[in-house]
Amino acid sequence: MPNEGGAADEAGGTPPDGVSPPEIPEPQDTGETAGHGGWSWLWPAMAVAAAAIPTVLTAVQQLFGVRTGRVSAVLVLAAALAASVLLARKTLQEKLPGASRGVRVLFSAVLVAVFAGASFVVVRFPENAAVPLHRFSGTHDVAVVGFTQGEQHAGQDQRVLDDVADTFTQSLKGRLPQGATAWNYAEASQRPPLAELSRPDHRGLDEWTRRFTDETNAGIVIGGIVTSDASGQAGLQPAFSVRPDQVVDAPELTGWYLGAPILLDQSWASPRGRAGVVAELVRRTRGLATFMDALDAWRYGAARQAAELLADLLPSGGTGTLPGDTGFVTPDLVRLFHGHALEQAAAGEPADTASAHLRAARADYEAIASDGPLGRRARLSLAGNTYLLALRSAPTCKAGEVDDAELKGVAATLRALADDPRFTEIGRLKASVNLAQVEQCRVTADPARDDGTVDAAVRRVREAGGDSSAVRELKALALSVGAQHAAGRGDLATAVTTIREAVSLEPRFIRRALWLGLAASWSYSRCDLATADRVAEESLAQLRAAVQQGEANAQRLEGYRTLFRQEATAARGRCPGPAPR
Repeated sequence: MPNEGGAADEAGGTPPDGVSPPEIPEPQDTGETAGHGGWSWLWPAMAVAAAAIPTVLTAVQQLFGVRTGRVSAVLVLAAALAASVLLARKTLQEKLPGASRGVRVLFSAVLVAVFAGASFVVVRFPENAAVPLHRFSGTHDVAVVGFTQGEQHAGQDQRVLDDVADTFTQSLKGRLPQGATAWNYAEASQRPPLAELSRPDHRGLDEWTRRFTDETNAGIVIGGIVTSDASGQAGLQPAFSVRPDQVVDAPELTGWYLGAPILLDQSWASPRGRAGVVAELVRRTRGLATFMDALDAWRYGAARQAAELLADLLPSGGTGTLPGDTGFVTPDLVRLFHGHALEQAAAGEPADTASAHLRAARADYEAIASDGPLGRRARLSLAGNTYLLALRSAPTCKAGEVDDAELKGVAATLRALADDPRFTEIGRLKASVNLAQVEQCRVTADPARDDGTVDAAVRRVREAGGDSSAVRELKALALSVGAQHAAGRGDLATAVTTIREAVSLEPRFIRRALWLGLAASWSYSRCDLATADRVAEESLAQLRAAVQQGEANAQRLEGYRTLFRQEATAARGRCPGPAPR
């Protein structure tokens, strides 16, 4: 009779004689099988912990600025250890139940090695972890980027210096104006090359600072380097940085400023010694808020207000807010910035008032110690001030109006500063720009004095490396001098091309309007009427924007418009054919 099992029987269905196979008992849940029993809760728990721990630590970091590197290391290691024990037990019970002793030992050794390697990475992680770069919203917010060993003082434990930076940041928060805060970036993954502060040229640090402030919008950046005196006593030399956009028209004032060293009592390993350093750092921040107020006023075009705020910080101001020559903001630093603010304010004042501002600025520069840390910046400012005062009596640099002997002395000072390797890169570039300006004025008064100095100085600045706003501003200014020099020798085509290049580097409405106006005038002079008409409209558009921003008045706009009409009429009556190309 056919078997009802069909194909199943053909493959080995019921055994002959109707004998049924013995029943195989169902496997019992002993709590050791995968996905069942007492261990089943650990897998989701581990997943939740793996997601929750980093989230919580990041929230703590963002909300309170508390460093959590070592905390995270302990928690991650605990989670990894629990996972490793669970993995070893389940693997040996389920996958290798009948394995030999050697296989079990080998498996355990491999797991231990993996855990040890992971532990090493986790332990090392906090030192190099990328702290999220918190972005500030205020103008008085302070970024502490840490303290590091100077190039001549290696061997100090960086973790101790990071602890000092963190303690200083927390102490500083309570001393800042309402609404301002401080943030510790000492353990950011991209540490600043602060060791460069020990040498005059620190372009790498300047470039790092530019990127950092662009990303964080920090109002001021504080750092420092470890020092030691001749007797071997350790210390810390603090420093802070001024952003280029805080000192309009004075790029040479940007960059890092080193303060006087803070001597360390005992050693960095001493809690008392570290506490003394932090207390002195906090004390030195006195006057910093007012200084920042002045920079804000300067940034937004209120140079007179900036000068008044800075004057209050000077010893003669009577406020007594500065901690002497040891603070972040020293009297000499205030004098330097106060002088430049006065020069900025002089630009829009009547002749008598402007001259008074320039003479007061000169007094500030002369009061700065020539052999101090700001000596070179003061000499550069003094040379520029002499040139500005000379232009008050000879604004067009015509023959017979210029005191050539005085300008020749200024040029000698600027030439020395431009070649001084101990001066900052921005300082040397600004000295080159000022040298080109002074020599161009001398050549305008007497073309026979043209010895190639103007072209050489412009070329030096034009070929300078870097793309910071300070470098771009100096390049634009140098190119404008080069354009006027070319126009003075009759090469109007080069003058127009060069001034347009300067405009491409200049972001401000008022200066773009002026330079485009020069390009239009030169184009009218060379009978390039189509270009001249177009560029004149561009100049007026920039000046209208400046009026809307409060940087120029309507009378100046009307004056430009009238001048362009007169030049266009004269050119059309003078130029017989098509414009030259």
